Amino acid sequence: MLAPPVGSLTRGHWHRWGPFWLLLASVPLTAADLMRHIIIDGGFMIGRFLLTYVQDCEDESGFSGFSCLSNVAVLFMLFSYLGFGCMIVGLFWGLGIVGKVKKAYGQIRNAQKPPETV
Repeated sequence: MLAPPVGSLTRGHWHRWGPFWLLLASVPLTAADLMRHIIIDGGFMIGRFLLTYVQDCEDESGFSGFSCLSNVAVLFMLFSYLGFGCMIVGLFWGLGIVGKVKKAYGQIRNAQKPPETV
């Protein structure tokens, strides 16, 4: 049996369907860089505009030539990070992780308090 959407009907569309929309947005964002690699490796004509590194870049300092990445590669990398961020936030929101952690933390803190003496 499927669980009902998060949130009540009175709180609005975004509160109820927000986790779904975030997970839905995460799919094309995380898949964009993979599709770029498929286009480049497949030899399609548009692949020449989607190259990963700048031609004739000699600077290999920092994170293994991060400064040699093309603007398109940086943009698609940001898409991937944004997609994974949407996925994590959507999952945490949909599962109610923050409230559950707060509740568990409160129970642990209350269990560790020494008994009150009179």
